[in-house]
Amino acid sequence: YLRFLVSKIKLKKNQLTKLKIDFIIGLRKCFSIFFLNLHCILIMTSYEGILDDLLSKLSYKYKDCTKRDIMDALSYFKYLSPKTDKYVYPTGTVKELVCVLGTIPVNFRSAVYNIPVQIYLNDTHPYDAPIAYVRPTAEMSVNVCETVDASGKVSLPCLTEWNHQNSDLYMLLNLMAIKFSEQTPLFSKPVRSAAIASASTGAINSHRMNTLPYPSEPRSAIPITFPDPTDSDVNFRHEANEWKKKYESCDKSLQSVMAQKNELEAETKSLRTKYESMKKISRVLLSELEVFKQKLKNYEQQKSLDETQTKESEQVESE
Repeated sequence: YLRFLVSKIKLKKNQLTKLKIDFIIGLRKCFSIFFLNLHCILIMTSYEGILDDLLSKLSYKYKDCTKRDIMDALSYFKYLSPKTDKYVYPTGTVKELVCVLGTIPVNFRSAVYNIPVQIYLNDTHPYDAPIAYVRPTAEMSVNVCETVDASGKVSLPCLTEWNHQNSDLYMLLNLMAIKFSEQTPLFSKPVRSAAIASASTGAINSHRMNTLPYPSEPRSAIPITFPDPTDSDVNFRHEANEWKKKYESCDKSLQSVMAQKNELEAETKSLRTKYESMKKISRVLLSELEVFKQKLKNYEQQKSLDETQTKESEQVESE
């Protein structure tokens, strides 16, 4: 092809070299994209077989809908894969469920991070909402916030208002990524050493360099602020004092709340006692009322009888 171009177009030597380089680079890109797509197709095909086996083995009620929902999500989120895992429900019931495990890309403060997640699908999926968790590694800790609790469980309106007609796994993952971009669910565990400080600097530099929505290699680094090394001790003491003040303030508030709670419990107990005594009094009054009603009834009967006798006697006297 290059020889044909050269024969038709008169090019200078440097232009010909540039053309060769561009042509080779273009070919490499084409082959890379082709093999990447082929790899994705092979992976997705293998996932289909895996899902068929898992859903049949675990007796999912709506296998086709569940499989289609998972495959749609996996086609967009490349670092997720289907697995099985045991899930313990709040009632204590343990059930083996199909789950989607891996990382989702989250854009946080102009850098892309891969957040490890695990989403369990109930055997009635998609009619019941999935159960979503963030899964921190050993170097991470959960950032308890509005959307994530201490156990890593994710709470979103789309889960509480789940509707099988309008909700799916792909939508859930996208909403999680959006929420996590507003407030990160994980933080790197702080370690007070110069090595960690230098490592954090390197991590920050790497974050600045990589802004692709799907990084070539998943990173687990999560943003964390380190004190300035020039006055780290002063900053550390200042932060410690601030946290101590916050702790004391929270402790006082907690004690006040506990005192109010104890007062309310005592008042509730007193009201319950009064309520029980009033119930007893009301029962006595009701029984007395029944007795009075019976007496009144007897009195009316006796009165009626007396009136009848009086009339009869008057009639006899008149005769």
